[in-house]
Amino acid sequence: MLGILSGLISVIFGVITYFSTRQEQRRKRRIFLAVFLPIQFFFTIYFLGLGGAVLVSEFKGVDIGIGDSFYVPVNSSCQIRMIDVTDKAYLICSDEQIINEITQINSEEDLVFGQTAHDKFFSYNAGSQHLRRYSNYGEMVEIEKRPNLQLTEISDYYHKRRNEVAGTAITIVGLLALAVTVALVWLTRTIVMKIGK
Repeated sequence: MLGILSGLISVIFGVITYFSTRQEQRRKRRIFLAVFLPIQFFFTIYFLGLGGAVLVSEFKGVDIGIGDSFYVPVNSSCQIRMIDVTDKAYLICSDEQIINEITQINSEEDLVFGQTAHDKFFSYNAGSQHLRRYSNYGEMVEIEKRPNLQLTEISDYYHKRRNEVAGTAITIVGLLALAVTVALVWLTRTIVMKIGK
């Protein structure tokens, strides 16, 4: 898709440049730049952005935003993961799956509360590695002594938590990729136009 988009833009720019430049000495260079620079721009920003996203993923513990696997840390030792769909997740702590088919969740430091697809509720203490199951929401709130506990849809929790963990880093990587790409395009244009002056 990226190749098609950059190729299409290159052809359009090339044709416009061909018909808008007169028979001048540097016409071939201008046409070359009109065709080459869009391809250079799109591929450079794509690969720099992808490389930066991989680094953010490694350092922050979140997915890079492509593919069919989604994960985000819940606390220092646990994370939620989703595969293919974002309406059900599973909780992993210390590389061990704790519970699956989570549809709603809330977390407070080492504590994770949630609801499964079968309308069952749970709490998990990552510090003591203790999982408790409850038959309904009222029972969970009463036993855990959390009358104001609000559960969030798993997809909303994922997006909110991902932005909390990696939001600024992803933005910085994107801006750096854009700056480096613009600098490379400008440098390429400068070098090509100065050759053979």
